[in-house]
Amino acid sequence: MVDRPAMQTLLSVPPALSGDFSDLTGFDASQVFATHDPAGAKLGSGGGTAQVLVDAWQASGDKTPIEEWLASDARVILHAGGQSRRLPAYAASGKALLPVPVFRWITGQRLDQSLMDLQLPLLRSLLDAAPKGMHTLVASGDVLVWNDTQLPPIPDVDVLCLGLWDSPEVASHHGVFFTPRGAAEQFEFMRQKPSPTEIQTLATEYLFLLDVGIWLFSDRAVEVLMRKCGWEPGAQAFPGGVPGEFDLYS
Repeated sequence: MVDRPAMQTLLSVPPALSGDFSDLTGFDASQVFATHDPAGAKLGSGGGTAQVLVDAWQASGDKTPIEEWLASDARVILHAGGQSRRLPAYAASGKALLPVPVFRWITGQRLDQSLMDLQLPLLRSLLDAAPKGMHTLVASGDVLVWNDTQLPPIPDVDVLCLGLWDSPEVASHHGVFFTPRGAAEQFEFMRQKPSPTEIQTLATEYLFLLDVGIWLFSDRAVEVLMRKCGWEPGAQAFPGGVPGEFDLYS
């Protein structure tokens, strides 16, 4: 396990919550930093990730280039904004503060716990176990992945996507990763909500896993992501001050 300093959580939340997040939750910005996408901007998951990182870097007051700042500490990024069409009552507060009832027979929970409270232990443990040079984890703010077993070894790669084994019927409702049968840890391609028939056809040559919305990035991969979004290292800024649209899945 890599010895790391304290880990900051970066949240992308609805604009109505962003400015008042610390007052409402009691979190200091050095622990949990909340921001939002610029009004009217369509950034995609990659551009949104770049925006969160730049906002947190600027708010930290760190005068070093962002590339050095990114490599200085481990950070969890939770994308918890969006329109919450399936849960409109929480559109203003965002998915991170969604209240979650206490699970029966499980210790270490609180009556006022949120989805973020339950997500962070696994996400932080993944970064704690990650190889040196992997400091950034990006996760979907509306998915709770529960793990009560020992984590498998995390390979030293630039981009690591986590998946879960399941049946073709369940996988057909999710994004699905496909890996070669002879190299089960190597990503080959992805399908978004493929039919059970398509999955079964592909399964003759490939294994498949549900995308759980948890990705880990090496420092080098984050720098590539930033450049894909238009970051100019010399100017330490985006042209026009806003990242270009970029989708992580592309």
